[in-house]
Amino acid sequence: MKIRPASLVRIGGFLLGGLMAVSAAATLFAWVSFDAARTAEGAGRYFQQTYQRKLLLGTPPTLSLWPRPALRFERLALSEPGQDETFASAEQLRVELAWLPLFERRFEITGLRVDNLALRLREDASGRWNAADLFAPAPASAPEGWRWQADRLELRGARAAIEPAGRSAPYLLEDFSLRARTRSAERPGHLQLQARLLDRREETDLLLRGEAALRLADGLRAGRLDALDLRLDGDTHDVKGTTQRLGAERLEWRQGGQEGSVHALQVRLRGADGPQALEFQASLPELAWQGYALSGKSLKARVDLRTVAQHGGFSLELPELVAEPAAGFHSPDARFEWQHEGKDGTGATAHLQGTLQASLRAGELRFDDGLGELTLRHPLLDATRAPGRLSGRFDWQRGRSTLLGTASFGDDALQLHATFDSLSPLVGRVDLDSERFDLDRLLAPAERRKDATLPWPDWPGLALDARLRLLDLRVGGLAIDSLSGPLSLRGGQLSSDGLRARLAGGDVRARLASDTGARQLSAEGEFTTLRLEALAPQGTLPLSGLARGSFALGLTLTPGQPPLQGLAGNIRWQAERASLRGVDLARGLEALSPAILAGRMGARGGAAQESSELGDASGRFVLAGGRLTAENLASRNAWLRLAGGGGADLVSGEIDLRLTAELQAAAPRTLAALRGKPVPLRIKGAPRAPDLRYEPTPARSTS
Repeated sequence: MKIRPASLVRIGGFLLGGLMAVSAAATLFAWVSFDAARTAEGAGRYFQQTYQRKLLLGTPPTLSLWPRPALRFERLALSEPGQDETFASAEQLRVELAWLPLFERRFEITGLRVDNLALRLREDASGRWNAADLFAPAPASAPEGWRWQADRLELRGARAAIEPAGRSAPYLLEDFSLRARTRSAERPGHLQLQARLLDRREETDLLLRGEAALRLADGLRAGRLDALDLRLDGDTHDVKGTTQRLGAERLEWRQGGQEGSVHALQVRLRGADGPQALEFQASLPELAWQGYALSGKSLKARVDLRTVAQHGGFSLELPELVAEPAAGFHSPDARFEWQHEGKDGTGATAHLQGTLQASLRAGELRFDDGLGELTLRHPLLDATRAPGRLSGRFDWQRGRSTLLGTASFGDDALQLHATFDSLSPLVGRVDLDSERFDLDRLLAPAERRKDATLPWPDWPGLALDARLRLLDLRVGGLAIDSLSGPLSLRGGQLSSDGLRARLAGGDVRARLASDTGARQLSAEGEFTTLRLEALAPQGTLPLSGLARGSFALGLTLTPGQPPLQGLAGNIRWQAERASLRGVDLARGLEALSPAILAGRMGARGGAAQESSELGDASGRFVLAGGRLTAENLASRNAWLRLAGGGGADLVSGEIDLRLTAELQAAAPRTLAALRGKPVPLRIKGAPRAPDLRYEPTPARSTS
């Protein structure tokens, strides 16, 4: 029997037409029999009984059949558990359905699309998030007639506020879009996402983009991402124009994210922190979590900072992360390294090793009793190594940290206690204490220091309050019994309204101010009962006695110029029981008496062991350009009055004083011929033993 092609076409047409008629009838039946009120009631009852959450619908759900069956919910909201407060809302939810179950009045969910989702995720004090119940195994079955078989999810225009416990401002996700498609455990699907990440407290605005191969199991409660690639571009806190890349070979989660692991994690960041170029790198071959407990191996991280004039950075290495059941980890052999290099050969390095503990639930890092070493390099210093100990805590949720440390320099030690409310910029309080500290022992030989300048750091943005308590301090040849008082650093300005120093048997009180931009420091204050001879033990100051007075000084530091060249200001002083060292005026006048009476020039050399009692003395010293000018010098004892002025070179130390001597009635008998006559004298030379000269005709100073 032959069947003609035309007959086959007619038979096929009849079958296709019949199938379409049956499908249309079934579709019409599904559409007509759809009960919107029953569907809404069932969904609301499910969320109320299962999660104690209220589901509110702005309009009854509708069923559409083209291009594929879908339930559409509009203006819906879901409450917090047991509350009326809104947890999530959406402008529209489209629930895509399978065809065949519709004929049995069943809904088999194959996909979800959510438009303009608004979500608020909050963590309570116990560490539990308000969405955790939605990912937990449901205590009740799904609504009658519903089945979850979704293999695709799409979010469009979503936004979320994420509020960790103890944080004053939330993280914000805006313009969040996500497309996820799964296939099977053997054949992964694909995930794509994009969002803006905002943190107004930290001035963060980042564009987040990512993709990965996706596998899901147990609904959304378990899954795996392969070849994860996340990129963030934008600004974060003080780092501008940042580009961040985060990649992982595999990320797995189970039990709704309560446990999981990451393999071959790599993080890179580049950006600019003000004038500094910043680069961050981190790698972690393996990391696992269970709740807040972490475990892993071989964490390595490094930050590099670079400017035109300097570069530096710090690194962290954790050979092992041991999980702590109390929500965190500890690393028994944590290693920190910090380094700083200046273009002029200056620099510093620090190494620290100890146990690092992290409490993720409390948001705290703790480092106890770490051992390390600090090394400093500067032309003013010999290569200085200082072993020390350091302990600290850092609360990253509140941005607060504390440090306790000790640095030893031979037999001397400095103790540090610091509390910071912010690390960038640095804001807080620092206490610095020492029972004994000899700074002179750290200084390089004088020949190497002569052309070196003091370091003058650039501190804009810092806000530090400091307290000094330094005992038995040695600096610049001075023995300072104590130096104490407050210091304040605000916006690059260093100041103090109450520094006090006990030295040379007396008391000095000073007020300080500085401008780091102009490299200037100023000080003014008062001093009482200072033993002048103790201020310069090498004999560079030819005066002795008990002095009191006031000072107003300024220091301008210029690269390549000795600090004394930039010293300017004045010192007013009065002294009791004053003496002039290196010169015996009585013996000198006696030796010069014949020249004086004859009116011709004469001179007599001094000696370090000689001195002259001046009685009460006073004067004013003016400093400028590396020189000291003495004005209104005056002294008086029982037999001699002196008046005049002069100067000294602060760099070479040579002095040149012009004085007028008036001998009184009590002058020695050997000087009786000079009584009542003003005698012009000049004291010139090295301060240890200057020459005493008689120059009847004023001569121009050659110093």
